[in-house]
This record gives sequence, C-alpha cells and structure tokens, in this order.
Amino acid sequence: MEDFEELPSNSLSMIVDGSAWSSDSIQTGLGVVAGSFSIQGYNDSDLSALFILASSSVGIYELGTTNGQTPSFSAINFVTGNFTTVNTLASGQIEIVRSDDKTISGRFNAIIVNGMGEERIVTNGLFYELSYE
Repeated sequence: MEDFEELPSNSLSMIVDGSAWSSDSIQTGLGVVAGSFSIQGYNDSDLSALFILASSSVGIYELGTTNGQTPSFSAINFVTGNFTTVNTLASGQIEIVRSDDKTISGRFNAIIVNGMGEERIVTNGLFYELSYE
C-alpha cells in the first residue's frame, strides 16, 4: 500500500474496482449527525465520498452497517448510484493514523453496496493532513 505521507496535504484518494480516484476538494469537521466527525471529498466528474466517524481520535474502526454515529462510508455515483457501508452486505475499516494540530491522516478500505445489491471494492484509500476546526 502506498504510504499516505507521500500524498500532498489535504488530499483524499482511493482505488475503486481497480481504477484510481482522488478528490478535487475536501471538507472536514463536525458533520451531519450531531456530535460526529465527517470527512467529505468531492470530485467534479464522478463522485462525492463521505465518512461519518464517532470521533477523530487515532485508532482502527470497523465501518458499520447502521446509521447514526457508527463509523460509515458512503459514495454517491460510482457510476450512478449511492454506495455505502450502511448495508448488511457491506464491510470496511478506517485507520486514523494521526490526528493533531487540527489535521487528520489515515487509511481505509471497504466493500460498499447500493440498494440493488451491487458492490464496489475500495482499496488503498488514503487521506493526508485533512484540516479541520
């Protein structure tokens, strides 16, 4: 796996079904569920990626299958769809390696599933020095 420290600051990237993807812009901070921490990456051409975490603390977290503050990952439009770990057929893990000085860095992987049961395999997910307040 590529080391996240080789990425430029404020970057989010992943391999989706064998194809590289990276964000054009990032938002981080307190998110859509009260008290949760969110990481959202955008790419104008094809995707919005969203993580909901219970905290920004260093550690390894299983990406859950329920709504709320359970760590989860969702992607809108991996070719027209809403794929998520909030599905009993999905799985994944996020590792927050560093969280200090108002930045967060780490790795992730997942099998995300849409409402029709189609899945996307996400590997080599990396985020580096995403800034937050």
